[in-house]
Amino acid sequence: SNNKKPGSSGLGNTQDGKQGSVAWTLGGDRLERSVGQDQSLEVEAAVRSNRAETWVVRTRPDGSTEVEVLDARGKVKSIDTSKILPSKNLNGVLP
Repeated sequence: SNNKKPGSSGLGNTQDGKQGSVAWTLGGDRLERSVGQDQSLEVEAAVRSNRAETWVVRTRPDGSTEVEVLDARGKVKSIDTSKILPSKNLNGVLP
């Protein structure tokens, strides 16, 4: 395994848009199948009001965890733009 390969590089393009993008997240019945009808409405509202983040989380062979934050198009953006991740972990790798 290549530790330098970003996890987001494996995200593909689908009929709904790039995996991890807002269009993909809200596309089809993906949310409803994942979290159920009631929760899917809440998640959709959070996504549409910009109160949600999309991450790619990858566990490396050494056990560390790499986190990438995606923008609305499913592209990697600076991890320090996260409103959720604590500032002490801004390097993108969690122990």
